Amino acid sequence: MLSVPDFRLKAVTCMLNVVERKTPPEERKELLFFFEESIIFELINNLDVYNQDNYLFFKTLLQCFLALGTHLSFCMTQFDIEAPTNFSLYLNCVISFTRHPSAVLSQIAQNIWMNILRSPILSVDPLVQSFVPVIFKHGIENLSSVDIHHKMIVYHVNFLK
Repeated sequence: MLSVPDFRLKAVTCMLNVVERKTPPEERKELLFFFEESIIFELINNLDVYNQDNYLFFKTLLQCFLALGTHLSFCMTQFDIEAPTNFSLYLNCVISFTRHPSAVLSQIAQNIWMNILRSPILSVDPLVQSFVPVIFKHGIENLSSVDIHHKMIVYHVNFLK
């Protein structure tokens, strides 16, 4: 249903309701099957992430990714399981939104990275470690652009006085 544009938003909303549901620890492990569904990650690569028509879909999908990342971190700590086979696809999707021009989408992506990097197991994973320089580069670019905008606003306020 995610591949059909007319049903895409409803399908991802349903997925969000499932992954955000409060469940006992044993049932959280069952939610990790979403990582095995490569269609979710391939869909991101096939859609234009900068298309405003897909904004609500991407926002809801990133909220799903945030919840899934939280479940994965919990399950890897509690149940001693391995990272899913599609974990690299998941990380590539998250990195594609890390530098998105939408403040909301990039903030959700940053929250996903914070959850991953706080995890004692995921933070030392070599795959995650390979993304750290890219995450910091995007973070520095975001901070410097905020600083530039702040200086421009201060300049204009002083000019108007």
